[in-house]
Amino acid sequence: MPRYTRLNMTILYRYFPLDQNDDQHFERLISVLSGRIFFSSPHFFNDPFEMTPIFGIPSDSEYEQIFRKNLIPTEGLSKSQKNKITNNINLKLMSSKNRTLDEGWVKELGVLCLSEDHKNILMWSHYGKNHSGVCLGFNSEYLPFSSSKPVIYNEDRPQVPIEPSGIDDCDLIKATLLTKSPHWAYEKEWRCIKRPVRESEKNFYRTEMESNPARINEIADLLASEGGSGVYEFDTSAIRRVIFGVKTTEKIKQRLIAEIVRRNLSPKISSLILDNRRFTLNEVRIKAKDIHKLAGRPINE
Repeated sequence: MPRYTRLNMTILYRYFPLDQNDDQHFERLISVLSGRIFFSSPHFFNDPFEMTPIFGIPSDSEYEQIFRKNLIPTEGLSKSQKNKITNNINLKLMSSKNRTLDEGWVKELGVLCLSEDHKNILMWSHYGKNHSGVCLGFNSEYLPFSSSKPVIYNEDRPQVPIEPSGIDDCDLIKATLLTKSPHWAYEKEWRCIKRPVRESEKNFYRTEMESNPARINEIADLLASEGGSGVYEFDTSAIRRVIFGVKTTEKIKQRLIAEIVRRNLSPKISSLILDNRRFTLNEVRIKAKDIHKLAGRPINE
């Protein structure tokens, strides 16, 4: 069972780097405040075990398929001869790169990484520009956040069948993108995943639309909900929290708050401060009257 469940959790968080000397970071955040969020390819993730499942132990039927595929006659072979052949197959599998994934398909996957925790010191260090960035909280009842699934932290690497055809895309995604080492458990991660639509699937839907025109809108919505890496639109009402890091400059706070007010967004806005006694971060809410003061104040260069 997953360690984390959605029962008592409605907000999922995304950390963003911000630098007053780098407008590119700020523009990306403005894009999110405008209802557009980027799903990136797992090809660029920082976990070296990402997308590297291992082969499961072949079943008798899978061995038979391998024998037939490689034109290995099995009739008349003794048990010891069969065992010798299967042992050789196992050695080849173990010495391979242990990948059954189509590299092109992997690169085209789109993943949005979120977290349950907005006050994690390491997360702020790794993803929030050393605590100088910002963290946004999204209502997980809104699309695309409602499609998020919890990452399962497991000591054992995920296994997949030898033949890629032996597992569908959904199971393949679960095994390769939703299982990570316990080393990453502090992230309390959830992932929204947009899979690329395979050509065979596109052909199926084309045929389906031709034979059943009444399903055109349904199929169009389905295809629009997938599509791999790229930018996806969402309802900005989903933005419920804005949290500034302990090192976020006043200039950035003021600039971002002005953009929030300009877009008529109404998230709860707060700043993090260092606790005086423990190694924890405390949250201080910015009051509505102060928000509007900051939004209306000229930005000091």
